[in-house]
Amino acid sequence: MSSAINRARTISLSDASARELSLNREDIREVAAALLKRWDPSWLFVATPDGFFCAPSSAVAEHGTISRLSENWVPVDRQKQYLDLLNEFETR
Repeated sequence: MSSAINRARTISLSDASARELSLNREDIREVAAALLKRWDPSWLFVATPDGFFCAPSSAVAEHGTISRLSENWVPVDRQKQYLDLLNEFETR
């Protein structure tokens, strides 16, 4: 077997409730840059009350912007279902 297959990787997940993240350029850029220091390549996924956003961390760190999650990846009706569920937690 290839040694690449046998290598273990550690993934660090952050508690989303620990930090309020607005979608302004500097916040997004900082988060992406910090993620790249720990895991390169990586992708940044952000869930907000307005929708879902996803892009390669390198592009986010470079440009300070993040794209909406593509409906080619997750259909709009499914995104709406999850967004409605997410927003239920905002009212609690």
